[in-house]
Amino acid sequence: MLDTNHNIEMCSDNMSQVFGYDPPSILGMKLDKLCFGKDRDRLSKLLESALVSKDEKEIEFRLLLSDRRIRIVSATVQTLVTDDNNPKIAIFLRDITDHLNSKLFKDSFFNLSLDLFAILDFTGKVIEINEMWYEKFGYTKEELIKSGIAKVFKSDERMAAGRMYDWLKVSNESMYDYEMECCTKTGETKFISWSARSDALPGLVFLVGRDFTEKKETEQKLVESESKLSAILENTNDVIFSIDINYKLLKFNTAFVRIIEGSYGFKPKAGYSVIDPKVNTLTTMKWKRLYDLALSDRDVDELIDADPPNENLKYEVSMSPIKNEFKDVTGVAVFLRDVTERFKAQEAQLEMSRQLAEKNKDLLDFSFIITHNLRAPTSNLISLLSLYDKDHPANDENLEIMENFEASIHQLNETLADLTMAVKLREEVGKKFELLNLDEVFNNVKSKLPALESKGTIVFRTDFSTVPELIYPKGDLESIFYTLLDNSIKFAHPGRECVISVTSFIVENRVHLTFEDNGMGINLERYGDRLFGLYQRFHRSDSGKGLGLYFLNTAIKSFGGSISVESEPGKGSKFTVKLIKRESE
Repeated sequence: MLDTNHNIEMCSDNMSQVFGYDPPSILGMKLDKLCFGKDRDRLSKLLESALVSKDEKEIEFRLLLSDRRIRIVSATVQTLVTDDNNPKIAIFLRDITDHLNSKLFKDSFFNLSLDLFAILDFTGKVIEINEMWYEKFGYTKEELIKSGIAKVFKSDERMAAGRMYDWLKVSNESMYDYEMECCTKTGETKFISWSARSDALPGLVFLVGRDFTEKKETEQKLVESESKLSAILENTNDVIFSIDINYKLLKFNTAFVRIIEGSYGFKPKAGYSVIDPKVNTLTTMKWKRLYDLALSDRDVDELIDADPPNENLKYEVSMSPIKNEFKDVTGVAVFLRDVTERFKAQEAQLEMSRQLAEKNKDLLDFSFIITHNLRAPTSNLISLLSLYDKDHPANDENLEIMENFEASIHQLNETLADLTMAVKLREEVGKKFELLNLDEVFNNVKSKLPALESKGTIVFRTDFSTVPELIYPKGDLESIFYTLLDNSIKFAHPGRECVISVTSFIVENRVHLTFEDNGMGINLERYGDRLFGLYQRFHRSDSGKGLGLYFLNTAIKSFGGSISVESEPGKGSKFTVKLIKRESE
């Protein structure tokens, strides 16, 4: 009982039993003093309100015990008016700590748990379930209480579940991790692991379920993946195996079994040491060296000879360290591939390249002999011809013979000069690469073209915006521009204005230069296969030797480039030169 100032005037004897306070020790003390600090203001306001309204009020607050522990109490407050009109506050305290803790446990653990909880009686009727049932299966609490939890079991699982339930009731023992296939309201399959125990005294069964659907699906995918991997490993001709840090076999495929049986005459088993002292010492040391490299956390890639008696075979060996979750090396994975045929093919290719290089050298030597050793005799013949007195020949027949002889000698001399130039192009090395501006190269070449004045109006269109500059030998690039521009002008169509377009662009790290005209064009079906050959001419009006495109093609190829043409008679031609894009001079 409190006065209007909230002082304790009277308290029951059980105050000491429930809250640990001796009644005489707290008489005259304000009730607020026994209240937890943060709850005092709220309690004080309620007591004042009770004095004014005279209505019964309830409040929950934290009470400090004599040993300074805290209990949660429920207080019912009512104002009483005495005969002398002196109001008193009657307050009834009830300790609700255990009740709240039980409720908190139920709300926090039972309803908020990610597991499925259920309490059933011995008839199978649902007494209580948590909210996770609805989240997992889509059935409301009311639906499951009405129809029972067997609703979530697949039809072929219900009989087994019934037998298990009967066993629980009779045995009074616990069941752990009983896996069942269940079904949601929408027909989706869920895999649930159930644990349960029964209590005969109240006649209840307590059931806990854990959803392991994701784990099950992952396991199924892993099994499928391992099955596919196993099929791949068993159907390959490559040898695959793994060892632990003690050189003992862990896993291996059929190809490994075949090679061991063929080389050593026995069938390997898991746990067999791959460093067998019975095997030839050199062979053992060879493999141990490779294994040790991989066990020291290094990747190994080597080409080795097969073990006797198959030492004529070549194998490509790859080894990788196997590590655990702590990044420690626990073994080695080994991949072995027979590359004998590939190795033989490479050796044959190298031999062919060597022979081609020798033949090419022989051809160059022969060209050198032809162009150099014949020039001196030819020059001597020309000198001797100059001594012949054409004005006083012995007879007219001799004069005609000597004139024909002179023409042949001069033609031979020109041919030797052309061959000398062709050989020189192939022999040139060490040319200086420099950064060249394409506009400047074009304008410089244009000013040197001899046919400009004789062909009337010529329209030039250039677009070097994509590739304005190029690293290339200056003389060679100018030769490309000169030859192709000169050809476009020489073979311009007589019936229309000559238009020549030159552009540059990049395709797959290659600089493309295109030279397109609307001239006479070329019959590629007839001449395409010999367009870039020696002494090839394709127009009657062509007074040249037919060497320009040959020299151009040779020079371009010497630096890894190429040249191609698209053309149609009477419509024009388009030459495309592809050069390697260099990043530095």
